Amino acid sequence: MCINGNILSLVNTCRDLGILISSDLSPSTHIDSIVAKAHQCANAILRCFVSRDPALLTRAYTVYIRPVIEHNCVTWLPHLKQEIEKNSYVDFKGFHMVKDCISCNCALWKCDGCVTILHLGV
Repeated sequence: MCINGNILSLVNTCRDLGILISSDLSPSTHIDSIVAKAHQCANAILRCFVSRDPALLTRAYTVYIRPVIEHNCVTWLPHLKQEIEKNSYVDFKGFHMVKDCISCNCALWKCDGCVTILHLGV
């Protein structure tokens, strides 16, 4: 394939406006990238913040992790079960990062009490 005599190289993925686009147009590569980036942010927050104050960690989660997950989500919206589970797992890990600091012993993910205490609009 050429444009003005210049040969274009074939690639499997390409980043455009911050979104990884694969040759088969599936969002899997982009979702894997987002999951890795969100985990890095969550681990950095836990390493850097000495305080385990739920309000502080909730704010850090909503400021640093949630935007990574939600950036341009309309364009790469996961539709396969495993992609949805990967994306939900990041949210789950971030939630439990904060939830472990409060005295709720529920076994539910995002129980009404925890969501109210942590002021998460999820």
